[in-house]
Amino acid sequence: MAPYGGHDWRPTHPLLRGRATTIVLKHDPALRGAAKFNFRLSLFTFTSLAWIHDGFYHNVDGKQIKRVPEWIHLYLTPLSIAHWFMQDGSRQAGQGVSFATNSFTHEDTVRLAELLTSMYGLKTSVIKTGKEGQWRISIWKRIYARFFANRRSSHEFIYAL
Repeated sequence: MAPYGGHDWRPTHPLLRGRATTIVLKHDPALRGAAKFNFRLSLFTFTSLAWIHDGFYHNVDGKQIKRVPEWIHLYLTPLSIAHWFMQDGSRQAGQGVSFATNSFTHEDTVRLAELLTSMYGLKTSVIKTGKEGQWRISIWKRIYARFFANRRSSHEFIYAL
């Protein structure tokens, strides 16, 4: 019998096959409800993708510093921007959208904003977040609506908004 009312989330599930070593489905009484569970996953690390990590993280004086890799323009596609938006983007009521780039330097944030402008014609601004040394990219309201609408028709931004 499957634990917790028939929910059997073993690593043999087709979506997780070959990617997860263990999956634990645990009822959390603090959530106050029989239908509320926490999921805990243990995932594999694919060494074939280590070059991506190495492109973003650099060891400087024993600390890992996050930088925008020089090759980012090769992978800054409409689909990758949609994924970026889903992870670190937000829609500001009446103001447009923004991307959280808090971990990057001002120089890297400006470079990303310039790439969005040169590659896709987006009007961008680099704005302080309110914390020292942290920045975000804002895409102007009148521009983002047209940009996202154009991409929806080709299914590239279907999940972004």
